[in-house]
Amino acid sequence: MNSASTVAKLSIVSINEGEQVAVVQNLLVNRKSKKVEYLSVVHSGSDALPALLSFKDIMGIGKDYIIIKSADDIKVIDDDRSLVPGAKDCLLLTGIRMLSSAGNIVGTITDYVIDEKSGEIEKLLLDDDQEIDGNKLLTLSAKFVLADIDGETDGDTMDTEAEVGLDEESIAYLVGKTVNTDITSEDGEFFITKGTVLTGELIAEAAKHDALLRLTMGI
Repeated sequence: MNSASTVAKLSIVSINEGEQVAVVQNLLVNRKSKKVEYLSVVHSGSDALPALLSFKDIMGIGKDYIIIKSADDIKVIDDDRSLVPGAKDCLLLTGIRMLSSAGNIVGTITDYVIDEKSGEIEKLLLDDDQEIDGNKLLTLSAKFVLADIDGETDGDTMDTEAEVGLDEESIAYLVGKTVNTDITSEDGEFFITKGTVLTGELIAEAAKHDALLRLTMGI
């Protein structure tokens, strides 16, 4: 297993060319499969063009280099990645905030560990030194990562916190945010329109109707 931060420092050597052909910049995770699908790389030499290397074209990831068969496996991309299948479904995972299935903020992803054969995420590392198993991941997006873990709250909380089920930091993060879509609870009893600014009262009402997850994903 290798951490994303370690892989992102490696150079790429091609067997056919017998030389270093590129340097890794970032890992791109497919939000649907929850696996690393591409490496964002830059060609070595004077034509340092941005490009992508499919994870399936990697023959080996060592502590010093990544080995591929041919430099032709590296595809130069345009600005919107439209020339590479599936690339638009990929994102950078580090720096994204993680939420629990209860709607609580767990932390921010600082790094993650992958299986170098499959690209599967084995473990996520958060900014408060928490480690979350990769099999807990539910949803990946550019705004939030949702994980199937319980969100704990401080026993000595304010009334609003107890009613909502979120800790003070989570509530502070949501209050004042503007929702970018209409949100309706599953029971149909809670509804707010696009452009609504969240208040403590609205958050508490959303919690009563099990709509916190929808509310969080709507900002």
